[in-house]
Amino acid sequence: MGLHFVNLAKLHFRTIPQHLRSNDLSHMIPLSTFEPIWIDIVILITGAKGFVGQSLVPLLIEHGYKVRCLMQPESENGYLNNLTDKEIVFASIHDPSGLRKALIGVDTIVHLASAQCNGGWDELMEVDYKGTRELLSAANEMGIGRFIYPSHLGSGRTSAYPILKTKGVVEEFVRKSGIPYTIIRPS
Repeated sequence: MGLHFVNLAKLHFRTIPQHLRSNDLSHMIPLSTFEPIWIDIVILITGAKGFVGQSLVPLLIEHGYKVRCLMQPESENGYLNNLTDKEIVFASIHDPSGLRKALIGVDTIVHLASAQCNGGWDELMEVDYKGTRELLSAANEMGIGRFIYPSHLGSGRTSAYPILKTKGVVEEFVRKSGIPYTIIRPS
């Protein structure tokens, strides 16, 4: 099994064969130079106003993807107002019928929404734990083709840190969901 590099703009993996692995990456072609291969898919982004979402949404649009941003009903669009070629759907992550409507025609979900910056255990349980379960349930019903979930290095059910514990439990939900998935654990 080779090292995997994921280019979110392409939403697939490139594997480096064993004989090419080394600390010298001068032979590598940056993944950003590849052209996207799936132009007709619709990607739903949760947490589009967050740190990663603010970079990912414009990048996907720039590469020709159809982007739908799931926003909480009480949210302000903020920077998203300045972007063209995006669709904004207002629905709570805790509203199953709203989630199903938001997922019509969607192939891939990039689930960035999290309460990790907003508080403690209660907020993590509400957004990360319960919200992700609702989203996975709706995604399963709607036949979503891929679920992309950014987690954390060190995530696990037995972690002493609430965010790592929550992310570890959510990773288990994602793995058991029956939906093809990619879990990203950045360092």
